[in-house]
Amino acid sequence: MAKWRLLEMLNFISTELHKGISPLFRKPAPEQREAIVANVVNRLGLLEKKLGDKPFLLGDFTIADAYAFVTLRWARGFGIEISPKLAAYLQRVQARPAVQAALQREGLPTS
Repeated sequence: MAKWRLLEMLNFISTELHKGISPLFRKPAPEQREAIVANVVNRLGLLEKKLGDKPFLLGDFTIADAYAFVTLRWARGFGIEISPKLAAYLQRVQARPAVQAALQREGLPTS
């Protein structure tokens, strides 16, 4: 079942978060942006529910957490409010040494 839960989570992140946030890179008109942000906020609420009380999405760190990390950073970069629970999750992922090393190699902010 673990394999299927991972695939389910990756599918959610790719179709709901990645696809939901990506239109913001094209700088949509204000009314379109508002609708996009509302949809993303809704999906972030679903992500928070999927996280529940676990430290990572599936309990232990997986590729799904790395993918969610990217989309949460995008959301934050576009000024979308992230709940305190997701902000704490984002910090847990970001604190991992491999994540810090990847951010440094990419020349991205590490905090």
